[in-house]
Amino acid sequence: MKKRLAALIALLLAALVLAEPLQARTAGEAPSSGETPGALRQTAPVTILVDGEPVDFGNAGPVIEQDRTLAPAAPLFEKLNIRLEESPVETEDAGGQEPAADTTALVVGTKLGLVAVFQPDAPEAFINGETVELPVPARHRDGQLYIPVRLVAEAAGYNVGWDADSRTVTLVRRTGGKGFIWEVRSDTATVYLVGSIHMADERLYPLPPSFEEAFDAAEAIGFEVDLRNALSPEGLQLSMQAVQLTDGTTLRDHVSAETYQLLTERLAELGFPENALDSLKPWAAAQFLANAAMADIGIVAAQGIEMVFLVGVEARQLPVFELESLAFQLELFDRFSPELQERQLLESLQADKGLEQLAAFLDAWVAGDDAMLAQRADASKEEDEEYYRLMLAERNHAMAEKIRAILDADESPVSVIVVGALHMLGEDGIVTLLEKDGYTVIRR
Repeated sequence: MKKRLAALIALLLAALVLAEPLQARTAGEAPSSGETPGALRQTAPVTILVDGEPVDFGNAGPVIEQDRTLAPAAPLFEKLNIRLEESPVETEDAGGQEPAADTTALVVGTKLGLVAVFQPDAPEAFINGETVELPVPARHRDGQLYIPVRLVAEAAGYNVGWDADSRTVTLVRRTGGKGFIWEVRSDTATVYLVGSIHMADERLYPLPPSFEEAFDAAEAIGFEVDLRNALSPEGLQLSMQAVQLTDGTTLRDHVSAETYQLLTERLAELGFPENALDSLKPWAAAQFLANAAMADIGIVAAQGIEMVFLVGVEARQLPVFELESLAFQLELFDRFSPELQERQLLESLQADKGLEQLAAFLDAWVAGDDAMLAQRADASKEEDEEYYRLMLAERNHAMAEKIRAILDADESPVSVIVVGALHMLGEDGIVTLLEKDGYTVIRR
């Protein structure tokens, strides 16, 4: 348990260094009591309804402190489909009896898209990598940890309401997007294919219940590339080496004078010197500019679907496998012809057009628009045959072959495989290929 928790906390703390403390929202709950801070009070009972159903707290019901409702973590987490992880700091009494749990122990709640970390009496909690200041800290009472209801519920994707007359807190799940997910079955195995957006924003969240259900059933998780490998020191070094020109030339030598002039103008707009990207290959410069444009409007890898599943992997300590590798993907870009690399760079310089296309793609993901996804994939072939062949068709067939091996094995774990959404549908889409092979495919 301690190793599991340590891995989870380590993944989160990397983000906490840069996080600004947030003030936890106040709940529209009970009128001010005027009681001494730190005292839990329980007068008339408080009811908590989750999508209309009451939470069964047994004999330990919710309490109110400083106009905030706190409730026992275990039954609340269970109702919200949140796993409860605990990291007790054990002490041994003088008589050598069984160790007793320390009431300063961390309590962690996890589900797909949520990691909530509490410590009794601490003035802050950690929610999805952000430090959240708590007007009322979590408290131990009667052997249970009481936590702020609104904070956890909103982070888990619920709208929170308070009815003063009935003293009822209402938690209603927000309607998220539909996304792209398919269940693929053989006689011996089940695979869930999740169409990902690698860089995204908050519009994708909360993730739909179908994603949570697949993740809960999963015994293994597959990615194009395990981002933990990509973000390791070795992975970062490999990436840095791959993007650099090492033959004594500069970016200016690999593109036309017109393209380079447009690049210098764009760099000036971003506040960079005109030679800032001269050491990069054209495809790498294109990715730098595209990522910068997306980051300016809040579209980042930290909001991508892979990161959500990766945090879930750490929470559950699920085995991970890759359909490709970081080295393969980096080498793939080097296979782009000089002409394709320059086209990619020119497209990245048209930031407004690219962002419009991305916004439409994100909206299609939220709507679960299969027709648009298939049309977008097939249109890539007409727009740029080389790009389509290298980035979609060849990779789709190779990834589908690895998925077939899982489906055809006598014994395979239930797997969730997270792959870029554009790989799923269309003439050479992974889902299309598996359907043609005769596997049972169900749109979730």
